[in-house]
Amino acid sequence: MAQKRRPRPLSRRDFIHYSAAVAGAATVPKWLVACSSEEPHGENLVIDEAELQPATNLIDWSLITDNDAFFLVDIGAPEVHIDTAGWSLSVSGLVDNAESLSYDQLLALPAVEQTTTLVCIGNPVGGTAIGTARWRGVSFSYLLARWGIQAQAYDMVARDVGAYSDSLPVSHLQSHFAMLAYEMNGVPLPYLHGGPLRIIVPGIYGIKNVKWLNSLEFVADDYQGYWQQVGWPDAAEVRTLVKIMNVPDNYQMTPGVLPVNGVAYAGLRGIQRVEVSADGGRNWVDADLDPPISPYAWVRFEKAFVMDTPGEYQLRVRATDGDGTLQQEVPIDELAGSEGWHAVVVEVI
Repeated sequence: MAQKRRPRPLSRRDFIHYSAAVAGAATVPKWLVACSSEEPHGENLVIDEAELQPATNLIDWSLITDNDAFFLVDIGAPEVHIDTAGWSLSVSGLVDNAESLSYDQLLALPAVEQTTTLVCIGNPVGGTAIGTARWRGVSFSYLLARWGIQAQAYDMVARDVGAYSDSLPVSHLQSHFAMLAYEMNGVPLPYLHGGPLRIIVPGIYGIKNVKWLNSLEFVADDYQGYWQQVGWPDAAEVRTLVKIMNVPDNYQMTPGVLPVNGVAYAGLRGIQRVEVSADGGRNWVDADLDPPISPYAWVRFEKAFVMDTPGEYQLRVRATDGDGTLQQEVPIDELAGSEGWHAVVVEVI
Protein backbone atom coordinates (compact mmCIF):
# COMPACT_ATOMS: atom_id res chain seq x y z
CA MET A 1 0.00 0.00 0.00
CA ALA A 2 1.35 3.40 -0.96
CA GLN A 3 2.25 5.60 1.97
CA LYS A 4 0.01 8.62 2.45
CA ARG A 5 1.89 11.82 1.69
CA ARG A 6 1.63 14.58 4.23
CA PRO A 7 0.56 18.03 3.03
CA ARG A 8 3.45 20.05 1.64
CA PRO A 9 3.91 23.74 2.42
CA LEU A 10 4.21 26.25 -0.39
CA SER A 11 6.39 29.30 -0.14
CA ARG A 12 4.54 32.55 -0.66
CA ARG A 13 6.23 32.99 -4.05
CA ASP A 14 5.26 29.47 -5.17
CA PHE A 15 1.67 30.11 -4.14
CA ILE A 16 1.59 33.40 -6.04
CA HIS A 17 2.95 31.75 -9.18
CA TYR A 18 0.54 28.84 -8.82
CA SER A 19 -2.46 31.10 -8.29
CA ALA A 20 -1.52 33.16 -11.33
CA ALA A 21 -1.12 30.07 -13.49
CA VAL A 22 -4.47 28.62 -12.48
CA ALA A 23 -6.67 31.68 -12.32
CA GLY A 24 -4.83 34.39 -14.22
CA ALA A 25 -2.79 37.15 -12.67
CA ALA A 26 -5.76 39.54 -12.58
CA THR A 27 -7.51 37.38 -10.02
CA VAL A 28 -4.60 36.99 -7.62
CA PRO A 29 -5.54 38.63 -4.29
CA LYS A 30 -3.97 42.05 -3.78
CA TRP A 31 -2.32 40.97 -0.55
CA LEU A 32 -0.43 38.29 -2.48
CA VAL A 33 0.68 40.57 -5.29
CA ALA A 34 1.98 43.10 -2.79
CA CYS A 35 4.26 40.48 -1.27
CA SER A 36 5.43 38.85 -4.51
CA SER A 37 8.94 40.29 -4.22
CA GLU A 38 9.70 38.33 -1.07
CA GLU A 39 12.19 35.50 -1.21
CA PRO A 40 10.71 32.02 -0.69
CA HIS A 41 11.55 30.25 2.51
CA GLY A 42 9.34 27.18 2.20
CA GLU A 43 9.69 24.05 0.09
CA ASN A 44 10.10 24.74 -3.64
CA LEU A 45 7.63 22.68 -5.67
CA VAL A 46 6.87 22.06 -9.31
CA ILE A 47 3.10 22.38 -9.53
CA ASP A 48 1.04 20.68 -12.21
CA GLU A 49 -1.72 23.26 -12.34
CA ALA A 50 -3.73 21.10 -14.71
CA GLU A 51 -4.35 18.60 -11.91
CA LEU A 52 -4.63 20.76 -8.79
CA GLN A 53 -7.31 23.37 -8.20
CA PRO A 54 -7.41 26.03 -5.50
CA ALA A 55 -9.70 25.38 -2.55
CA THR A 56 -13.11 27.04 -2.72
CA ASN A 57 -15.83 28.14 -0.29
CA LEU A 58 -13.37 29.47 2.25
CA ILE A 59 -14.44 32.09 4.77
CA ASP A 60 -13.96 35.71 3.74
CA TRP A 61 -12.98 38.08 6.52
CA SER A 62 -11.46 41.51 7.07
CA LEU A 63 -8.73 42.87 9.32
CA ILE A 64 -11.17 45.59 10.37
CA THR A 65 -14.34 44.12 11.83
CA ASP A 66 -17.61 45.69 10.71
CA ASN A 67 -19.65 47.15 13.55
CA ASP A 68 -22.55 44.82 12.78
CA ALA A 69 -20.22 41.80 12.97
CA PHE A 70 -18.36 42.91 16.09
CA PHE A 71 -18.96 40.61 19.05
CA LEU A 72 -21.43 41.58 21.76
CA VAL A 73 -20.94 40.58 25.39
CA ASP A 74 -22.36 42.65 28.21
CA ILE A 75 -24.19 42.59 31.49
CA GLY A 76 -26.87 45.02 32.51
CA ALA A 77 -27.11 46.87 29.21
CA PRO A 78 -29.37 49.95 29.42
CA GLU A 79 -32.92 49.17 28.40
CA VAL A 80 -33.21 52.35 26.35
CA HIS A 81 -30.75 54.21 24.16
CA ILE A 82 -28.92 57.05 25.85
CA ASP A 83 -29.77 60.53 24.62
CA THR A 84 -26.49 62.40 24.15
CA ALA A 85 -28.28 65.71 24.69
CA GLY A 86 -28.91 64.86 28.33
CA TRP A 87 -25.85 62.70 28.94
CA SER A 88 -22.69 63.81 30.75
CA LEU A 89 -19.52 62.24 32.15
CA SER A 90 -18.78 62.98 35.80
CA VAL A 91 -15.12 63.08 36.89
CA SER A 92 -14.45 63.08 40.64
CA GLY A 93 -12.28 61.76 43.45
CA LEU A 94 -8.56 62.39 43.84
CA VAL A 95 -8.28 65.02 41.14
CA ASP A 96 -7.49 68.72 41.21
CA ASN A 97 -10.02 69.59 38.53
CA ALA A 98 -13.25 67.65 38.93
CA GLU A 99 -15.74 68.30 36.18
CA SER A 100 -18.81 67.15 34.31
CA LEU A 101 -18.35 66.89 30.55
CA SER A 102 -21.28 67.06 28.18
CA TYR A 103 -21.18 65.10 24.93
CA ASP A 104 -20.50 68.24 22.89
CA GLN A 105 -17.74 69.29 25.28
CA LEU A 106 -16.14 65.87 24.93
CA LEU A 107 -16.21 66.10 21.14
CA ALA A 108 -14.49 69.49 21.34
CA LEU A 109 -11.44 68.05 23.12
CA PRO A 110 -8.31 67.05 21.14
CA ALA A 111 -9.10 63.80 19.34
CA VAL A 112 -6.97 60.75 18.60
CA GLU A 113 -7.60 57.69 16.44
CA GLN A 114 -6.28 54.20 16.98
CA THR A 115 -6.88 50.74 15.51
CA THR A 116 -7.20 48.37 18.45
CA THR A 117 -8.20 44.74 18.89
CA LEU A 118 -10.70 43.94 21.62
CA VAL A 119 -11.27 40.43 22.99
CA CYS A 120 -13.62 39.06 25.62
CA ILE A 121 -12.00 37.34 28.59
CA GLY A 122 -14.46 34.47 28.10
CA ASN A 123 -13.47 33.91 24.47
CA PRO A 124 -12.51 30.22 24.04
CA VAL A 125 -9.64 28.99 21.87
CA GLY A 126 -10.72 29.67 18.30
CA GLY A 127 -13.73 31.66 19.50
CA THR A 128 -15.49 34.56 17.81
CA ALA A 129 -15.56 37.06 20.70
CA ILE A 130 -12.73 39.12 19.23
CA GLY A 131 -12.65 41.99 16.76
CA THR A 132 -10.64 44.95 15.59
CA ALA A 133 -11.97 48.45 14.97
CA ARG A 134 -10.80 51.99 14.31
CA TRP A 135 -11.63 53.95 17.44
CA ARG A 136 -11.74 57.73 17.80
CA GLY A 137 -11.89 59.64 21.04
CA VAL A 138 -9.80 61.39 23.67
CA SER A 139 -6.58 59.92 25.04
CA PHE A 140 -6.20 59.35 28.74
CA SER A 141 -2.75 60.93 28.62
CA TYR A 142 -4.46 64.22 27.77
CA LEU A 143 -7.34 63.72 30.20
CA LEU A 144 -5.18 62.80 33.19
CA ALA A 145 -3.18 65.99 32.72
CA ARG A 146 -6.40 67.99 32.33
CA TRP A 147 -7.88 66.61 35.53
CA GLY A 148 -4.71 66.83 37.62
CA ILE A 149 -4.59 63.36 39.12
CA GLN A 150 -3.33 63.49 42.69
CA ALA A 151 -0.31 61.42 43.76
CA GLN A 152 -2.28 59.14 46.09
CA ALA A 153 -4.70 58.06 43.34
CA TYR A 154 -4.21 54.34 42.60
CA ASP A 155 -7.26 53.23 40.62
CA MET A 156 -9.70 54.87 38.26
CA VAL A 157 -13.18 53.48 38.88
CA ALA A 158 -15.39 53.47 35.79
CA ARG A 159 -19.16 53.18 36.19
CA ASP A 160 -21.81 52.82 33.52
CA VAL A 161 -25.31 54.26 33.56
CA GLY A 162 -26.52 51.13 35.36
CA ALA A 163 -24.85 49.20 38.15
CA TYR A 164 -21.74 47.91 36.39
CA SER A 165 -18.30 49.08 37.46
CA ASP A 166 -14.66 48.14 37.01
CA SER A 167 -11.31 49.78 37.53
CA LEU A 168 -7.93 50.38 35.92
CA PRO A 169 -4.70 51.43 37.63
CA VAL A 170 -3.77 55.04 36.99
CA SER A 171 -0.26 53.88 36.11
CA HIS A 172 -1.68 51.73 33.32
CA LEU A 173 -3.62 54.63 31.87
CA GLN A 174 -0.51 56.79 31.92
CA SER A 175 1.72 54.30 30.10
CA HIS A 176 -0.58 52.81 27.48
CA PHE A 177 -2.59 54.13 24.57
CA ALA A 178 -5.85 54.15 26.51
CA MET A 179 -8.74 56.32 25.42
CA LEU A 180 -12.35 57.30 25.89
CA ALA A 181 -13.91 56.32 22.57
CA TYR A 182 -16.97 57.96 21.03
CA GLU A 183 -16.55 56.71 17.44
CA MET A 184 -16.18 53.21 16.02
CA ASN A 185 -15.14 52.67 12.41
CA GLY A 186 -16.01 56.21 11.42
CA VAL A 187 -19.47 56.48 12.97
CA PRO A 188 -20.70 57.56 16.42
CA LEU A 189 -20.16 54.69 18.85
CA PRO A 190 -23.18 52.39 18.39
CA TYR A 191 -25.41 51.91 21.39
CA LEU A 192 -24.83 48.13 21.40
CA HIS A 193 -21.09 48.69 21.63
CA GLY A 194 -21.29 51.13 24.53
CA GLY A 195 -22.39 54.40 23.00
CA PRO A 196 -22.16 57.22 23.58
CA LEU A 197 -18.84 56.61 25.38
CA ARG A 198 -16.69 53.65 26.37
CA ILE A 199 -13.16 52.86 27.48
CA ILE A 200 -10.66 51.31 25.06
CA VAL A 201 -7.42 50.00 26.58
CA PRO A 202 -5.10 47.95 24.33
CA GLY A 203 -3.99 44.59 25.66
CA ILE A 204 -6.67 44.36 28.36
CA TYR A 205 -9.69 42.06 28.14
CA GLY A 206 -13.10 43.55 27.44
CA ILE A 207 -14.36 43.38 31.02
CA LYS A 208 -12.17 46.40 31.80
CA ASN A 209 -13.24 48.36 28.71
CA VAL A 210 -16.39 49.68 30.34
CA LYS A 211 -19.28 50.66 28.06
CA TRP A 212 -22.09 53.24 28.48
CA LEU A 213 -19.83 55.35 30.68
CA ASN A 214 -21.44 57.62 33.23
CA SER A 215 -18.69 58.47 35.72
CA LEU A 216 -14.99 58.18 36.49
CA GLU A 217 -13.75 58.33 40.07
CA PHE A 218 -10.10 58.30 41.13
CA VAL A 219 -9.51 56.45 44.40
CA ALA A 220 -6.56 55.52 46.62
CA ASP A 221 -7.40 51.83 47.06
CA ASP A 222 -7.41 48.83 44.72
CA TYR A 223 -11.06 48.87 43.68
CA GLN A 224 -12.68 45.52 42.96
CA GLY A 225 -15.39 45.74 40.32
CA TYR A 226 -18.38 43.57 39.48
CA TRP A 227 -16.46 40.64 37.99
CA GLN A 228 -13.54 40.79 40.42
CA GLN A 229 -15.97 40.31 43.30
CA VAL A 230 -16.98 36.94 41.84
CA GLY A 231 -13.48 35.69 41.09
CA TRP A 232 -12.37 37.17 37.77
CA PRO A 233 -8.85 38.68 37.63
CA ASP A 234 -8.14 42.32 38.30
CA ALA A 235 -5.22 42.64 35.86
CA ALA A 236 -7.05 41.03 32.90
CA GLU A 237 -4.00 41.13 30.62
CA VAL A 238 -4.66 39.46 27.28
CA ARG A 239 -3.10 36.04 26.79
CA THR A 240 -1.57 35.09 23.46
CA LEU A 241 -4.16 33.83 21.01
CA VAL A 242 -4.12 32.65 17.42
CA LYS A 243 -6.95 31.62 15.15
CA ILE A 244 -7.38 30.17 11.68
CA MET A 245 -9.97 32.47 10.12
CA ASN A 246 -10.61 31.26 6.58
CA VAL A 247 -10.87 27.48 6.99
CA PRO A 248 -13.91 26.24 8.93
CA ASP A 249 -13.77 23.10 11.04
CA ASN A 250 -14.66 19.90 9.17
CA TYR A 251 -13.87 21.58 5.86
CA GLN A 252 -14.02 19.40 2.73
CA MET A 253 -12.01 19.97 -0.44
CA THR A 254 -10.85 18.12 -3.50
CA PRO A 255 -7.07 17.64 -3.95
CA GLY A 256 -5.50 21.04 -4.48
CA VAL A 257 -3.85 23.99 -2.81
CA LEU A 258 -5.24 25.23 0.49
CA PRO A 259 -4.32 28.76 1.60
CA VAL A 260 -4.53 28.99 5.37
CA ASN A 261 -4.76 32.40 6.99
CA GLY A 262 -5.85 33.96 10.23
CA VAL A 263 -4.84 36.24 13.07
CA ALA A 264 -2.59 36.23 16.10
CA TYR A 265 -2.77 38.64 19.02
CA ALA A 266 -0.81 39.06 22.23
CA GLY A 267 -1.84 42.51 23.35
CA LEU A 268 1.02 44.94 23.91
CA ARG A 269 3.60 42.13 23.66
CA GLY A 270 3.07 41.81 19.92
CA ILE A 271 3.59 38.71 17.78
CA GLN A 272 7.04 37.38 16.88
CA ARG A 273 6.15 34.16 15.07
CA VAL A 274 3.23 32.01 13.89
CA GLU A 275 3.65 28.36 12.91
CA VAL A 276 1.20 26.14 11.06
CA SER A 277 0.97 22.36 10.90
CA ALA A 278 -1.12 20.37 8.44
CA ASP A 279 -0.51 16.99 10.07
CA GLY A 280 -1.79 17.47 13.60
CA GLY A 281 1.38 19.03 14.97
CA ARG A 282 4.01 16.51 13.90
CA ASN A 283 5.64 18.97 11.52
CA TRP A 284 5.54 22.76 11.65
CA VAL A 285 6.35 25.52 9.17
CA ASP A 286 6.59 29.25 9.71
CA ALA A 287 3.69 31.27 8.40
CA ASP A 288 4.24 34.60 6.66
CA LEU A 289 3.27 37.58 8.81
CA ASP A 290 1.83 40.73 7.31
CA PRO A 291 3.08 44.05 8.69
CA PRO A 292 0.95 45.00 11.73
CA ILE A 293 -1.84 47.45 10.91
CA SER A 294 -1.32 48.93 14.39
CA PRO A 295 0.85 48.24 17.44
CA TYR A 296 -2.41 47.51 19.26
CA ALA A 297 -4.08 45.19 16.75
CA TRP A 298 -3.95 41.55 15.71
CA VAL A 299 -1.49 40.39 13.06
CA ARG A 300 -2.48 38.51 9.92
CA PHE A 301 -0.64 35.29 9.00
CA GLU A 302 -0.87 33.01 5.97
CA LYS A 303 0.58 29.77 4.65
CA ALA A 304 -0.48 27.61 1.70
CA PHE A 305 -0.32 23.81 1.56
CA VAL A 306 -0.54 21.28 -1.26
CA MET A 307 -3.29 18.89 -0.15
CA ASP A 308 -3.15 16.29 -2.93
CA THR A 309 -3.82 13.02 -1.08
CA PRO A 310 -7.37 12.06 0.02
CA GLY A 311 -7.78 11.71 3.76
CA GLU A 312 -8.47 13.62 6.96
CA TYR A 313 -5.99 16.18 8.24
CA GLN A 314 -5.78 18.41 11.27
CA LEU A 315 -4.57 21.95 10.76
CA ARG A 316 -2.99 23.41 13.88
CA VAL A 317 -1.60 26.85 14.52
CA ARG A 318 0.49 28.27 17.34
CA ALA A 319 1.97 31.68 18.10
CA THR A 320 5.00 33.10 19.87
CA ASP A 321 4.59 36.54 21.41
CA GLY A 322 7.02 39.43 21.17
CA ASP A 323 8.73 38.35 24.39
CA GLY A 324 9.63 35.01 22.79
CA THR A 325 7.09 32.96 24.75
CA LEU A 326 5.31 30.16 22.89
CA GLN A 327 1.66 29.54 23.66
CA GLN A 328 0.69 26.62 25.85
CA GLU A 329 -0.28 23.63 23.73
CA VAL A 330 -3.16 22.21 25.75
CA PRO A 331 -6.14 24.57 25.66
CA ILE A 332 -6.92 26.15 28.99
CA ASP A 333 -10.08 28.07 29.69
CA GLU A 334 -9.76 29.77 33.02
CA LEU A 335 -11.15 32.93 34.52
CA ALA A 336 -7.93 34.67 33.49
CA GLY A 337 -8.64 34.02 29.79
CA SER A 338 -8.20 31.06 27.46
CA GLU A 339 -5.02 29.98 25.71
CA GLY A 340 -4.09 27.10 23.40
CA TRP A 341 -3.27 26.04 19.86
CA HIS A 342 -6.23 26.39 17.51
CA ALA A 343 -7.07 23.39 15.32
CA VAL A 344 -9.52 22.59 12.52
CA VAL A 345 -10.11 19.37 10.58
CA VAL A 346 -9.81 19.26 6.79
CA GLU A 347 -10.94 16.32 4.67
CA VAL A 348 -9.55 15.87 1.17
CA ILE A 349 -12.07 13.86 -0.88
